[in-house]
Amino acid sequence: MRASLLTALASIALTVVLAEVGLRVFFPVAFREPPPRLAGDVWLELLHQRSTLPGLSYELAPDKWKRSHGTVIRTNHHGMREREIPMEKPASVVRVVALGDSYTFGFGVRAHLAYPRRLEDLLNQRSPGRRFQVLNFGVGGYSTQDEAVVLRHRALAWNPDLVIVGYVLNDPEDEPIQPLHSYYREPAWWQRFHLLRLVAKADWERRVEKYGDGDYIQSLYGDPRKWQNVVDGFASIRESTRSRGISVMVVVFPLSTVDGWSQYPYASVHLRVARAAAASGFDVVDLLPVFARRSPSELRLADSDAHPNEEGHRLAAEAIATRLLADEERFFGAGVASRRSERPSVPSGP
Repeated sequence: MRASLLTALASIALTVVLAEVGLRVFFPVAFREPPPRLAGDVWLELLHQRSTLPGLSYELAPDKWKRSHGTVIRTNHHGMREREIPMEKPASVVRVVALGDSYTFGFGVRAHLAYPRRLEDLLNQRSPGRRFQVLNFGVGGYSTQDEAVVLRHRALAWNPDLVIVGYVLNDPEDEPIQPLHSYYREPAWWQRFHLLRLVAKADWERRVEKYGDGDYIQSLYGDPRKWQNVVDGFASIRESTRSRGISVMVVVFPLSTVDGWSQYPYASVHLRVARAAAASGFDVVDLLPVFARRSPSELRLADSDAHPNEEGHRLAAEAIATRLLADEERFFGAGVASRRSERPSVPSGP
């Protein structure tokens, strides 16, 4: 009996070894393969570094310069795609923090044409009684959970009066599928084996089919574990801002991947995100109706790249500014009023 068991175990082990060797040689599995970490690797050259913040894999490195995808990217002393701005906020300034991923960062467009800087210009033009700063904390690949970490451990130190969360539909992600997450997160032991990566790939495809009928974005919202990442992220943002009297606005970006907006399959996802944000006490700007007035091809960088182009960022900034200035006292009054009473030189606004 014992000999038979050992023989069976040896046979299973041999089969596993042969399967692993066969995959490595003839059918290598790229899914979740740990990326190489070599000097001069492209991801190290894209201005990022490992983060020291708890729960955050990577961040922008400070004081860097690089031309990437036809755009010059500079980071300031604080590791932001921003000008050099003193952390201490002048009494006359209303400060807005923009959190987000590559959409907020402004992938493919110049820094002053990304929506945070455009929003700053619009607010200063249209509300001359106040002076606004909009600071860009966007980093490519960040999720809602990542943005909550950045807010709690970094952005709050800038004493914002308003927080804007630039929400993109892949924000529930928690697996290191995005290239930067894959590079900077330590791989699990099983990722070093082709056979186990094949099993993981099959499970991933099963979940996408089960929760999204084969649509990856839909599966992020059908899978309760993924959606909970957004719920928890919003809760963390609410906890960080409520006691400080800081207003929060969630701006939902559509994916301009369709040929026409009548084909857009994620309107219900926008509604779900908006309801969750509202339940957390946040204001919401859904950019789908705004973008739907134009052809998707007019608002994306390229047919193969759904990131907003300059026009997409302009429309986003216009929509956000319109919402903020329509109820300026509600968004900025609570956070600014106490400082205004202490510092009479600060203008009261229109």
